[in-house]
Amino acid sequence: MNTSKEYITVAETAKLIRKVLKEKFPTQKFSVRSDSYAGGASIDISWKDGPVSKDVEGVTNIFSGKRFDGMIDMADCISHWLMPDGTIQVAHAPGTEGSRGIYPAIETVQPHPEARLIHFMADYIFCQRAYSQAGLTKVAAEVVAEYSQYTNVQIPVFEVIDGGEYSAHIATRDHRPMFPGSCDSIRDLIMSQASETTL
Repeated sequence: MNTSKEYITVAETAKLIRKVLKEKFPTQKFSVRSDSYAGGASIDISWKDGPVSKDVEGVTNIFSGKRFDGMIDMADCISHWLMPDGTIQVAHAPGTEGSRGIYPAIETVQPHPEARLIHFMADYIFCQRAYSQAGLTKVAAEVVAEYSQYTNVQIPVFEVIDGGEYSAHIATRDHRPMFPGSCDSIRDLIMSQASETTL
């Protein structure tokens, strides 16, 4: 039983991420780019419309080599088990609770005789979802239809602006809250709904 740790390069990690994204979201186009900098590296994943961020993060976060605890400004390193079928699970992480952080320590035994102990050299995986003008227009229409039923609400004038290569956005001159006592403007409501809607 060999459990010596193998180090998976950022390029190899990006290749694994592309593979799992294609399996989980076969019709969606993703951009997966590596970024190396002094003291570490990360992988940036971006896409337009399609699945919501939490669904993508749900299959890509496992490829992170570190966890960052913002409560104490501290990171801990993560080791993983790479199973024979290609699936991955956390093997070890020291945690940050001993330094008054929020992450508990993790220690799991080798789950399969052929499981490989690995460490991903990409410290963090960042996901960024953008919206097309058509996608955001669809969501905006749904929000307007939902809130039009309230007779005491006047929906501010807004426009869905096409950002081209970048994300479309909501342009409005009226940023007042839609309801008394609320903090949400029409722009906030549309963008919040978009973040929870598969397009």
